[in-house]
Amino acid sequence: MEFLLKSVPAHRRSETARLFETFGKYHPHQPHWYVSMVAIDPIHQRSGLAGHLLRHATEISDAAQRPVHLEATSPHAMRLYAQQGWSVLTEVQVGGSPPFFPMLRQPKT
Repeated sequence: MEFLLKSVPAHRRSETARLFETFGKYHPHQPHWYVSMVAIDPIHQRSGLAGHLLRHATEISDAAQRPVHLEATSPHAMRLYAQQGWSVLTEVQVGGSPPFFPMLRQPKT
């Protein structure tokens, strides 16, 4: 967290810290997987690569029989995750931040 906050302009650090504290309220309490970031080079976006990465993450989660959690950073990403079986827990917005969507996917048996 310290590293992340150093990458944010000083006047936004408090708000950023509050945002991540709020995210923490929606993390599962039981053992789970956490997808911190899924990013595709813009030249390859909309080619299905994100779906492949997510399927890989969910296969690991299913094999371990553990839920998997992430924060969607846009409505578009939220829809992509929902197509893979993720459920929106809530919408989080702190100060001037964009909306984020904590999401959870239960393992398939």
